[in-house]
Order: sequence, then structure tokens, then C-alpha cells
Amino acid sequence: MHKDFRLWLTSMPSADFPVLILQNSIKLTVEPPKGLRANLARLYSRHNDLYLNAVRGRPNEWKRLLWAMSMFHGVLQGRAVYGALGWNKSYDFTDGDLAVCLTQIKMFLDTYDSIPFAVMRFLCGEINYGGRVTEEQVRVG
Repeated sequence: MHKDFRLWLTSMPSADFPVLILQNSIKLTVEPPKGLRANLARLYSRHNDLYLNAVRGRPNEWKRLLWAMSMFHGVLQGRAVYGALGWNKSYDFTDGDLAVCLTQIKMFLDTYDSIPFAVMRFLCGEINYGGRVTEEQVRVG
């Protein structure tokens, strides 16, 4: 093997992955930031002025809803240290969860004259986020 040979390999955790390769490798991981302030700073660093003013005619409402959803997402990521405590099952909320909600909110702001807060709350809170950590309700009796 050549002395300058390097292999960059990415993998999800797997029991079938050869342990010898792991033992002789340098391991890198991408960990979410710790704490609410770090979460919010990371989320906001991804947005530029074009994104912040992207909603036609409602930049103030969009910025407020963006902040609220980012805060909600940051709090949920911060409470991951507690595992499934308070939920039916454990789930690691990703930036994809937040991105879906923000896309839907942006669509509602661009489409409707009056802001459908009840619809957005149900869609984001109950379906996009709540659906990840709750089991189907089972009727008894």
C-alpha cells in the first residue's frame, strides 16, 4: 500500500461493519451542538437575507414564525439527553423535520390572505413533529 493512500468512508452504525477497520481508523462524527443558544446559532447561520425576506408581502410574519419554529426545534433537540422520557418512543429530530415545517409555513403565507394558524399548528406540531414520537391511539372498549 502506498504511504500517501487515504480512504474516506462514510457509514451508518452497523453490527456487520468490520471492527478491525474501525480500530485502525480515525473516526469523525457530526454531533449536534449542545444547548439552545448553540442550536439557534447553527440554524440561523444557514439563512441569508434572501431567505429571510422570501415570503411575498409578509416578511415580518415569516421571520417571527421562523424564529418560533427554530426555537421549538432547538428545544426538542436539546431535550434529546432525556431519551424517550415524556414521549412514547425516542426520536432524534433532524433539520429535515424543521425544513419541512418551514416549507409548509412559507407556502401558507404565500397562498392565503389570512394566516391559518390552527392549520399550521396542527400540521407542524401534531403531524410533522408529534407524529414522530407518538403511537397510534388505540380505542379501548
